[in-house]
Amino acid sequence: MNKIKKQSIAMLNEALNAAKEKAEEVSNTDLDELRYLTEKHLTIDNNPYRVKLLNEYRKGAKLTGADGIRRKLGAFDLAYFGRAYLSHYFNKPSPEFHKELDKIWEEGVLKGIIPDSAKNAKIINRKQGCKRAVAAPRGHAKSTNLTFKDNLHAVLYEYKHYIVIISDTFDQAAGFLQAIKEELEENEAIIEDFGSLVGRLWREDVILTKTKIKVQAKGSGQKMRGLKHKQWRPDLIVLDDIENDELVRTVEQRQKLENWYYKAVSKCGDGYTDFVYIGTMLHYDGLLAKVMKNPDYKSIKYKAVLSFSSSPLWQRWEEIFTDLDNEQRDVDALKFFNDHKEEMLQGTQVLWEDKLSYYDLMKMRVSEGEASFNSEEQNEPINPDDCLFNEEWFDYFNPHEMDFSAKNFKFYGFVDPSLGKSKNSDFSAIITMALDTDTGYMYVVDADVERRHPDTIINDIIQKAIWLSKTFEKNYYKFGAETNQFQWFLKEQLAKESARRRVYLPIEEVRQTSDKVMRIQTLQPDIKNKYIKFNKQHKRLLEQLKYFPMADHDDAPDALEGCRSLAASPKKRMIIKKRRGLGI
Repeated sequence: MNKIKKQSIAMLNEALNAAKEKAEEVSNTDLDELRYLTEKHLTIDNNPYRVKLLNEYRKGAKLTGADGIRRKLGAFDLAYFGRAYLSHYFNKPSPEFHKELDKIWEEGVLKGIIPDSAKNAKIINRKQGCKRAVAAPRGHAKSTNLTFKDNLHAVLYEYKHYIVIISDTFDQAAGFLQAIKEELEENEAIIEDFGSLVGRLWREDVILTKTKIKVQAKGSGQKMRGLKHKQWRPDLIVLDDIENDELVRTVEQRQKLENWYYKAVSKCGDGYTDFVYIGTMLHYDGLLAKVMKNPDYKSIKYKAVLSFSSSPLWQRWEEIFTDLDNEQRDVDALKFFNDHKEEMLQGTQVLWEDKLSYYDLMKMRVSEGEASFNSEEQNEPINPDDCLFNEEWFDYFNPHEMDFSAKNFKFYGFVDPSLGKSKNSDFSAIITMALDTDTGYMYVVDADVERRHPDTIINDIIQKAIWLSKTFEKNYYKFGAETNQFQWFLKEQLAKESARRRVYLPIEEVRQTSDKVMRIQTLQPDIKNKYIKFNKQHKRLLEQLKYFPMADHDDAPDALEGCRSLAASPKKRMIIKKRRGLGI
């Protein structure tokens, strides 16, 4: 029995020694990584403070501990602070705009002063407070940087006395506070350099560190009056996405939040209070949108996509990606993208490639819709009151249920060529409509909206005529082409080429003399009264209509108006004219 016991003890000792050796190996590896990181950040530039620390480091100064280089460099370099103390959060290459977020904090909250001593910390918290507003896309770590990392920085280096974190709900704000608490409780690097800061007041909603720094969590709309910590009012208020979909839904809710912000939040501080408001613009009339325009705030807005592709291949990709009859659509769409990657990515630029690629963002744009994408990723929510066509007015038909080969249907076409512009500018639009001569309803049979060379426009129009003849055994009754400026050249070439290829194309010259916006506006009664029927597959036409005149492009609505005008009878035009005269 004693022999077995001795063997067990020996095995246990071996295991303990092996574990100890492994721990030492891990510790040495971590130390090597820290040295590499520190040396990298000590040699980034020739800033005098950085040079001073580099000299200390080369002379053998301690790397860690209360007087270590890590703590001193972290006071000055927020990017280093994140990687040295919070590597479990900051483990990806930082995009350029994260450096800009750090600069906002350094210049605004830190006032350009390094909090490496109690004296400097006191100078910082006695300076005039700043007001900063940052709109950034969802999923781009704006909260991780500013609300979490930088607030923790303020606690550790003691340049703020009373920090208030506000989010749309108390639970959300408490979540940020909980993350800070966990680092103060468990982060070995922080404890080694700053000591244990866990104080007696350590609740879900508020903490008070051993160094007498108070941090409190609040939700939108909660009481803010009378907040004090000893002689201090809140000297740092960080607002993180204090709006949500519910809070921006109605005018009354938006006004209520705005009143609370300006009457309660803005008044609870003092001259030394810093206000840092970060979020995503959920509504054109929301609080963040208004604060961004407030001249008292220094504001900056970021977009997930900095530059879009001009390649027409994305339209074909979207057709593949949205084909609900194809269970492999996601795989097929990705294959199509990979096969044409170089052309489809030419000219594109995104805010954070390592986090969300251009392809990821285009999938998001299609899946979540243009409106959501513009708001959540581009910080460009559109005011529906500024748009002329309500999405609820669109009436759709099922092309599989229609027989356009019937005698009562006539086909009309129109082209808005967008000639003489670069491939990065407007689209060219070819619209084909079927007029039901019995009812007067007009059906958008085809909406071809792409960026293309003038040579391909002529061929595409002729192909449309051939397609009509083969599919419905009919020809265009009329086909309109703008002849403004030098676009007449297209009409002439189109007539010659269609004759050469023996394709019947009754071309009508259309010389536009009225304002484009006013012209497109005449579509309102026909769309609102359901006289024009749409196909849900024509996404580009529908998007341009929905956001007109606020959208970047309006070629499809312009071509639709031209086609409608060709198809409308004189009687129909007179009715529309009367309605416009009545203000309808």
